[in-house]
Amino acid sequence: MVRKKSSVAMYEQIAQVFRDKIRSKAVAPGDCIGSHTELADQFSVSIITVRKAVELLVDEGLLETRQGKGTFVKIRQVQDGYNRLTDFMTVAAKKQMQGKIIIRSMEFIPTPAFFPKPIADIFGDICLLVERMYEIDGNYVGYVKMYLRYEYGKELTRDELETYTGYYLFEHKLGIKLGKGIQTIYAGVADEELSKIMGISEGTALFIFDRESYAADGTLLAYSVSYYKHSIYSFKIELDLVSDLDGCQKIGN
Repeated sequence: MVRKKSSVAMYEQIAQVFRDKIRSKAVAPGDCIGSHTELADQFSVSIITVRKAVELLVDEGLLETRQGKGTFVKIRQVQDGYNRLTDFMTVAAKKQMQGKIIIRSMEFIPTPAFFPKPIADIFGDICLLVERMYEIDGNYVGYVKMYLRYEYGKELTRDELETYTGYYLFEHKLGIKLGKGIQTIYAGVADEELSKIMGISEGTALFIFDRESYAADGTLLAYSVSYYKHSIYSFKIELDLVSDLDGCQKIGN
């Protein structure tokens, strides 16, 4: 706790208490640490002192304040530059986040009826479904249903898929040169099934990614549907600025 006779300012001592709690995971990302009034009572200090401690931790990126709701442990985001397609865990690792892949299930199934027809025709009658949970800093943040063509899926083990990304295995175990990916991103919410799988409230906002992955020679390798908590994913994209209105009427006409 804090010591009023210490040479270290009270607000800095309070800030250190929460730094230690966050790093030891005594409080988790998204947890509310209390209102300014509650914290002032807890530490027997003024609200001004609490405010200075909170502002310090907000500046450090450890806390965030939500108007009318309180102060929360900040959820770190995976920011994707989106100039190439790679695995979520690869992006997280580059941000120095502690990530873990957990295989929820792995089984050969009839190719799903919801597959777009061109993809279903390529997959044939049977494919490997791998359900994977992504864990960052001790919290589930994503759920992926990865469908692999039978001829590739039969070569991969559960341990390999829990240790390495699919793209790594395609390249380094199967000797396949990676090509292009086609990805559609859209917003959705967690239904009853997803809320139970991901441990979130039904109706929680999600990013949903549909992805087709191809080898360099154009061969379709895999199809996946990924679900990520909206609060942990963001995109930072550099794009060319274009003023060309060729074929369009002038603005205002």
